[in-house]
Amino acid sequence: MKISLLLASCSLLFACADGPAAENRAGGGKADRPTDIAEVDLECAVVLVEDSDVMEEGLGSAFLTTDEGEPFVDGDSITVEYRESSVSRHESGRLFSIGQTTIGFSERDTLVELDDEPEFNDATEFLSVEGRNDDSNDIFRLRVFTNSMLGIVYVRAHDADLCLEFETETCGFSSDPDEVADCEDDATRKCESERVLARVDCREGAVPAVHFEF
Repeated sequence: MKISLLLASCSLLFACADGPAAENRAGGGKADRPTDIAEVDLECAVVLVEDSDVMEEGLGSAFLTTDEGEPFVDGDSITVEYRESSVSRHESGRLFSIGQTTIGFSERDTLVELDDEPEFNDATEFLSVEGRNDDSNDIFRLRVFTNSMLGIVYVRAHDADLCLEFETETCGFSSDPDEVADCEDDATRKCESERVLARVDCREGAVPAVHFEF
């Protein structure tokens, strides 16, 4: 009798070990995470815009509202998406949208899925894509962390010299040498490095079902 009870207890223990708790100990269902950006459609809510000068009203947080719950920005400004689309003219058949900017409507647009991996963090993988409209100098890059499905949007200049020429146009308006130098330094930082544009949430259902109608 005691042996039977012991065997039953052991069977129950191993059965539990094969259940959800064991899956969590083994990595929280890591095998279920998407690992190839070519196989997923992403719809991400913009949580925070860190550089509002790049797109101005063309990109805004989905979570900034009035006291009465109305969003401050247009409904097409609050998402970042990467998805298959029948209207894409790119050879991938996909569109990459950052707020009101969409890449892939022209076959000349650049759209590249990146083989991007973390250097130190082995708890996640990256889903990464970057793109540029043919007539734009801005290159956008989306990186999504598979362990949380949160992500970061980066931006950098395709042509740094062209960017500097544009950004320093107003520097000469000041007669103060220090202000001119500061303006030129800011332009150099903006044009010669990649910077964070926005933080996004790509979990399913993250985009609020509320849109501001004018």
